[in-house]
Amino acid sequence: MEARRLISFGNSSYVISIPKNWLAKNGLNKGDFVYCAENGNNELILTPQQKEVKRALRTVNLNVGKKVFKEVRREFLSYYIDGYDVINVQSQLHLKYSNELRDIIRDITTMDIVEQNKKMIIAKDFLNIEKISLEDLTRRMDLIIRSMIEDSKQYNRNKIAKVNSMDVEVNRITFMLFRFIKKALNDSNLAKLFGLTPEDLLGLWLLASNLERVADEIKRIARFLRLLNITKKEFEDIMVIYSMVEKEYLTAMKSFYNKDKELALSVAANKDRIIEICNKFAAKSNKPYIGSLVEKFKGMEIFTVYLSRAVYE
Repeated sequence: MEARRLISFGNSSYVISIPKNWLAKNGLNKGDFVYCAENGNNELILTPQQKEVKRALRTVNLNVGKKVFKEVRREFLSYYIDGYDVINVQSQLHLKYSNELRDIIRDITTMDIVEQNKKMIIAKDFLNIEKISLEDLTRRMDLIIRSMIEDSKQYNRNKIAKVNSMDVEVNRITFMLFRFIKKALNDSNLAKLFGLTPEDLLGLWLLASNLERVADEIKRIARFLRLLNITKKEFEDIMVIYSMVEKEYLTAMKSFYNKDKELALSVAANKDRIIEICNKFAAKSNKPYIGSLVEKFKGMEIFTVYLSRAVYE
């Protein structure tokens, strides 16, 4: 924090100097307007004049080299989340993992391939991030998760198999939101356009992160349900546990939409009871994979409680 001395200006006003780096960051020059407003804490808020700035595209090179695919995938997504507009994936020899990279670009990001050859893939982002609806994106994540739960609860292997593709869409929205949050933290004008404070951005990050984690646990639950060689009656017993965890998720999301602290606190209060029920169920079963399946129910319950914290904290 910098201290600025008040300077008398005329008979009724005072002036202070404004830091040069703040002016440069907001593209302000002599003659531009700076808006001044008083908030409820006896503080003055300075807002820069909004200007349409033509931003240069941010480009980065990703050299595949001898990296394994997981390393390439992780690096590519980190550049995407970091807000790069063009990612040039290249190799000195024949580009490895080109099919897998195309799948990532198509399924997980908002980018399109604009150029490709044997040694290179160039991906460019065409999304206008200022036009997205954060509410629509988070609600879509919730709706997909509800569908994932519904399909994984069916005693039908084909429906369970669809859960994985829905999880990919949840990941796609998560990465898009992370990209937006990173940009908004570094661009105060973007945050102001959406009316978001740093605290709001933190809340959005926590919401997206925990929704994505819930979806991951559902995907794993579906995977274990496909492996289990059990009767329909045994499947129904498992569904009793699953339905309890599902109810907690639906309650947590209801508390979020309604901003209901008491409802959110009830989700947190139920956690220990549901974890104990899960433990007892696993202890009395001698079926392979049951213990691992129950751990996924517990994980889903814990991340659901984290969702409720966004409301009551």
